[in-house]
Amino acid sequence: MTHTIELNDRELSMIVEILKDRLEEVEEDIEHYEKHPEELGAETEPNEEPLTIADYEHYRDEVQTLLSLLPDPGED
Repeated sequence: MTHTIELNDRELSMIVEILKDRLEEVEEDIEHYEKHPEELGAETEPNEEPLTIADYEHYRDEVQTLLSLLPDPGED
């Protein structure tokens, strides 16, 4: 499924910044959990599968893909 949206430069800038911030947070999470793997499932609900480092890496890759698909704000 493909979606098309129109954004002005300000909106695009906001989305790019949000994704960059999220990417940074996920990379910090990965680094943290690589050093402290015992903390990975600490916040998991009882009937929930704990996240793995691979899950975080997959999410990071998705965020990177989204960023790569967006034009630089101000470009036509």
